[in-house]
Amino acid sequence: VLDQTFTNFEYIVVDDGSTDGTLREMMLRVNHPQIKIIRLPQNVGLSSACNMALKNARGKYLVRVDADDELVDHSLETLVREINYDSSIAGVYPAYYREGSVVQNYDHHTGGAIIRASAYHETLFCDGLRHFESRDFYRRLSNRFKTKNLSVATWKYNKTEGSLSESNTKGRFEQKDFVEWPKIST
Repeated sequence: VLDQTFTNFEYIVVDDGSTDGTLREMMLRVNHPQIKIIRLPQNVGLSSACNMALKNARGKYLVRVDADDELVDHSLETLVREINYDSSIAGVYPAYYREGSVVQNYDHHTGGAIIRASAYHETLFCDGLRHFESRDFYRRLSNRFKTKNLSVATWKYNKTEGSLSESNTKGRFEQKDFVEWPKIST
């Protein structure tokens, strides 16, 4: 994030009650005026942690980057240019890299998407939802606002061992049935 060519941004890091020393390592390695760290005393889940970041964000646009994902060069510059091109667009969902291939974002992963702050604040993530939060968010966002898919890859989607997206727990499948899946258009 800090290597972007677009430099007018704030970087909010939410530590969702981690116990692995991530926060300590981040504080030791990163001392940057654009970074704000929010420490939650206990794990509240991705949706609620995202909402905490949203409540503290001051920007006109917001881009979520999960801990195991990364932005590629010029990502923010590209995303800001795309969303500024059409003021009726509330969110731009770019393609991403996965295992060296470009994948079109028809699943509407919020990580890497740029969303107008006003639309984010009107939609928010479903507090307490621990799985499929991006699809739930997209369904509700696209019911109210115009969105756009971008065929240019601006981020890398990394699935790491033990990540939420790799979880096959009973709770994950229960929430899959709870979340109304958006109609995927190409």
